[in-house]
Order: sequence, then structure tokens, then C-alpha cells
Amino acid sequence: MSSSLGFILRPFADALSFLGTPVHPTLFPYPWATTLHAARISLVYQFLSLPHKQNLSWKPYLTGFLLMSWGGALFSHSLLSLPPPQILSIHPYINYLVPHLLLTFVFTLFPGSMPQTPKDLAWIDLVLFPVDALLRVGAITGAVSMLSPSSDATARIHPSLPSSPFFHILLGAAASAGGGILATTLQTFTPNWQFTTPPFLRPGVGFIGLMDLWAGSVVAAVFSLGVGHPAFKGVVPEWLESVIFVSSGGEGEQKLYLSVKGAKALGALVMTVLFGYRAVGGWMKNNHATSSVSKGKGVSGEKEKGKKKAQ
Repeated sequence: MSSSLGFILRPFADALSFLGTPVHPTLFPYPWATTLHAARISLVYQFLSLPHKQNLSWKPYLTGFLLMSWGGALFSHSLLSLPPPQILSIHPYINYLVPHLLLTFVFTLFPGSMPQTPKDLAWIDLVLFPVDALLRVGAITGAVSMLSPSSDATARIHPSLPSSPFFHILLGAAASAGGGILATTLQTFTPNWQFTTPPFLRPGVGFIGLMDLWAGSVVAAVFSLGVGHPAFKGVVPEWLESVIFVSSGGEGEQKLYLSVKGAKALGALVMTVLFGYRAVGGWMKNNHATSSVSKGKGVSGEKEKGKKKAQ
């Protein structure tokens, strides 16, 4: 890895390290990563549930939020045939429900602070896309790390899974997009859940609309390649390897792989670029749509005034 790439990755590595620290060692000893993820999902979930708020009782409101938050973990652990953390401890429930209930209380007291339109949500996505990228990379690399030969989980995973490059990218997609897919397929933000077509199979969903899926696969491949996972040996061309690896030099030179921290940072760089592109595009699209509607209303108003004057 070149020194310039190392310089670029440093802020991402530092940010990921910070997200792994607890919010407070005694009052709320849960990582910033999961706490911010809970708050971010709560914001989106409450926006989606706005049209149904009057009829949405507490039971589906809380359960639907948890499924949207944990869908990625549930899918990825199912693929690995491992029990998800959510059935082993009460702590994930505390970690996620506290921020969700807190934001629910704030938005109830100050309803004007809640995003009301797609344009409002697009603006929030634009501001928070670096955070979204970091949180998503944490989930993806956390799942793919279980395929590492040094992972404690490896002994409990079928041996054919870690050695399959395709499974790495499939697992990355599941960890990245599982929550959104589960919530929208089951309509968990409505009073009456129902099974619908998964969002990635619906007509009109294009390349950008599928980014949560394929970006998760890309980051999973980047991470596994970066740490030198045996499954990716000989899979990628040498010129691509040279971007990430450096030679040890001398006789019998060897490739030096990234540390786990460095590979996560590289994945975060890739995801930030992708999410940034989507956030800017979404904001511009919503801005353009709002401007077009405003202009249309202005023209209609002028026509009405003209008619009244003629009369």
C-alpha cells in the first residue's frame, strides 16, 4: 500500500476506532456505532411510519423498528448458521430501544423537527452520508470477519463457506441491506404487516436503488482482499492487487497485506464515495422536483389572475 493511500485511510481508521468506544462507561456502556445506528434507523423508520402513526400501536412500532435495525444481522447469521446476538442477550434491546424511544419522545414534543417530506429526508441523507457509510462498513466487515481463519466463529461454520469468494460478497450484501429489505418486504412500519415483493425485485428500481446490496458486496470483497483472505488468492488481477499490497522487497519478495483496521478503513473509503454519490444525486433530484412543482404552481397562478382580469 502506498504512503499516500495510508494517509487517506488514516481519518477513516480513526473514525472507525472511535465508533467502537462506549457512549459512557457506566451510564450507557454501548458502542457509538450501534447507538448511532439505532438513532439513524429510528429517524428513517419514524419517517416511513408517518402516514400510519394514528393507527400504529406500540407493539408493531417497536418490533418493526427492531427488525429494520437487525435485519442485516439476522440474515447474515442465518447464512452462517450461527445464533444472532439478539437471542443471546438483553443488551442489544437496551442499546437500540433507548435511542429509538428517546427520539420518539423528542419528535412528539417537537414535531417540526421531524422530517416530513422526501426532500427533508434527502437533505438528512446528504448531511449524514459519511456516518451512514462508516456504520454500514462496520456491519459488513463484522459479518465477513467471521469467515477469517483466526475467528472464533470459524470452527462453527461449514468449511466450504469461508473458502468461497461468492459467499463473501453474498454475506456482505445481506449484512448491508438486510434490514431495509426485511422492513419494506414485510411493511413493518404499518399497523398490519403483509408480505410484499422485496424492494430489489420491484419494477423501476435501478442501479442506484440497488446500491445497498451491491455496495455491501463490493466492500466485503475489498475487505477480504485487503486482509489477504485465502478465498481471494488468484481471483483478482495483479494490477488490482498492486493498489492495495506492497512488496516486502528483496529476494523471495512477499506481498504485505493490510491490517484488519486498514482493510476496514479502505472499505469505508469506498462506501463513503458510493454513498456520497447517491446522497448528492438524491438531494439534487428532490430539489429539482420541488422546483418544478413550484414553477408549475406559479404558472397556474398567473393564468388564474389573467382570467380574473379578463372577466
